[in-house]
Formats: sequence, structure tokens, C-alpha cells
Amino acid sequence: MALLAALRRAPHPAEDTSTLRVRTPSGGLHVWYRAEPGQTFQCSTGSAPSRALAWQVDVRAHGGYIVAPGTRTSDGSYTVVGECREPAPLPAWLAQDLIRTGHTPSPIHASVPPPAAPVPPRARQAVIQAGGGQGSAERLLRHLLAEVEACASVPQGASFTAKLNRAAYTAVASAEVVYEFDLVSRCGVVK
Repeated sequence: MALLAALRRAPHPAEDTSTLRVRTPSGGLHVWYRAEPGQTFQCSTGSAPSRALAWQVDVRAHGGYIVAPGTRTSDGSYTVVGECREPAPLPAWLAQDLIRTGHTPSPIHASVPPPAAPVPPRARQAVIQAGGGQGSAERLLRHLLAEVEACASVPQGASFTAKLNRAAYTAVASAEVVYEFDLVSRCGVVK
């Protein structure tokens, strides 16, 4: 990041005192920025072969999660660095580099309608008992809920994080498949 910032004649994000910065138990640093309204970016890891902002720089954006400052784990605490307690607006140069490195959604994902409100458990159960809930979307939902519920049985730590990541990636990948199938069905290609 220091090199990217220097190339753009901008301050290094790790030294940006105008935004929230959090030291991790392992010594890493999370630098928090907020996207402007209408900006949507995707997550990545700094070692990904397809999309990465910089080596060993992870990006957590729409659909991602990050551990909040003040959180304590068996490895230690996530502590705020400096006085700032709120994320600053994403610097323009960093937004441009996120776009340049492929962190913007593809057109098909940009047109995805916002998710519907979650169905209350009693309503879901009533539909299943009335004979509904037998389609592929319902089977997928049951599978996804089982993945997420299984996270509760894993002790917090590395295996918990791996299980939670697996559940999240399964949910996103499955939702994309259902959405793409629905698009194809609506276009009349699949009957």
C-alpha cells in the first residue's frame, strides 16, 4: 500500500490519522474507509490470483465482514490506533485503484435487485407444512441454513472462522446460481 500511495502522491493509509485504524492481535492493521453513496466494491485477499489491490492487502467491502474494534479473542484484542473512531470517506485515488484492480461488480451483479426481507421462521414452517417448500430454492435454503447453524457448534478460533467463511461463500455462490438460473428461466431458454 505504501508504494501505491507514493505513486499517487497520497498519504499512506496506515498513517492516515483522519480515519479509523485498528491493530489486530497478530500485529496487522485494519484501515477503515467508507464508500460514497452509489459506490460498490467487492472483497479480495492480497494473495488472490484474480483480484488483489496489493500484495498482502485484503479488501473487505460489500458482502464482506471485518472484526470490530474492541473485540477480544483468545489471541488478543482488536484495538483502535490513534484518536479517530469513525471511518473517513474513501480517498479518490484508492477508489480509482479499486476500480483498476477489478473490485467493481460485474454488470450482472450490479443489476441484482436488493434482497427481500427475511421470511420469519414461523411463516417458513407454515409454508412447508402446507405442502410448499419442495422446489430447488427451498432445498437450497434448507442447505444454507444448515451451514450457518453448524457454525454455532464450532468453538471460536481458526476452525470457527474457516467454517463461517465456508458457510458465507456457499451462500453467495448458491445465491448466484439460483439468480442466474432464474434469469435464464425468465428469458425462456429453460422451461
